[in-house]
Amino acid sequence: MLNNNSSEKRNNAAIEEAAQWFVRMSNQPASVVLQQSFQQWLDDCPLNSQAYQQTERLWQDLHAPAREAARSGWHRRKKQSSFTFMPAFKWASLAASLVMLTTAGALWRDAGLLQRGFADYAAAPGSHSEFTLSDGSRVYLDGDSAINAKFNADERNIELIRGRAWFDVTRNENRPFMVTGGRAQVQVLGTAFAVELEPDVTKVTVERGLVAVHASDFVDSINLQAGQSASVSQNQIAYIDGNDTEISLAWKRGLIMMNQTPLKTVLEELSKYSSGRIILHDKSLENLPVSGVFQTKNPDAVFDALRSTLKLTVVRVPGLMTIIYR
Repeated sequence: MLNNNSSEKRNNAAIEEAAQWFVRMSNQPASVVLQQSFQQWLDDCPLNSQAYQQTERLWQDLHAPAREAARSGWHRRKKQSSFTFMPAFKWASLAASLVMLTTAGALWRDAGLLQRGFADYAAAPGSHSEFTLSDGSRVYLDGDSAINAKFNADERNIELIRGRAWFDVTRNENRPFMVTGGRAQVQVLGTAFAVELEPDVTKVTVERGLVAVHASDFVDSINLQAGQSASVSQNQIAYIDGNDTEISLAWKRGLIMMNQTPLKTVLEELSKYSSGRIILHDKSLENLPVSGVFQTKNPDAVFDALRSTLKLTVVRVPGLMTIIYR
């Protein structure tokens, strides 16, 4: 058993190193020193050559990530620089190009960067934020989440721009508290609840009290009490049957809880806690069921579980991307 574990670790290490070498060698022209180092790595172990060939086949279907990885420069060591005279307009043009390239790479790795950057309150992937608003209401923002707040004498308005947020609202009957997220509008006086933006729906879960959920596209609305959840989509607003508040709000306690959850949903969840883009290479794996309980501060444990339990290959390029395939 120990020998099998050791062999698997060596194989995983070879695959991750192969991904890094592929990125380095894609950044042409490769220097003589780099080519020699690459050949030395190939010759060090038969696993390295096999892993590199496997990586080449895989990344033929991932041209955009490969190009972006090569351009990002994450793999380069700092080099000695030399000053060469260049007219001011050329320096400006070069600087602008570098800014555009750097920005494009950053946005590719982190799609929510701009939304969070222009929001009133935000939490980056892999973190969370807890704070108190001017009216005394408390807010918990999960990873890769952002809100705007607009308060006046008559009302308190929150816009959920990205991700999900939990609110513990200070009661004030003269100033309704309204949260807008996607197509959903949630109105409360004093209660604790969460609003979550998903690709096609907005979910609302009530922990304490009572809220009214409206939909911007139609007149229908529903009331939710403690322990209930609802979803708002383009076509309908509906209660979520069999909802378990403990599971729905596990993220607020720093947990990822999965019970036969489709792999696609699991990876969307992981993107809130892991840096870089997560790519599922084989779309036929999207509905593969995953179960387990993990800590949000340790997303690597989920990737390890995908390797050991589901026998998936997980290739990580630190800070840039994670590729999953079988």
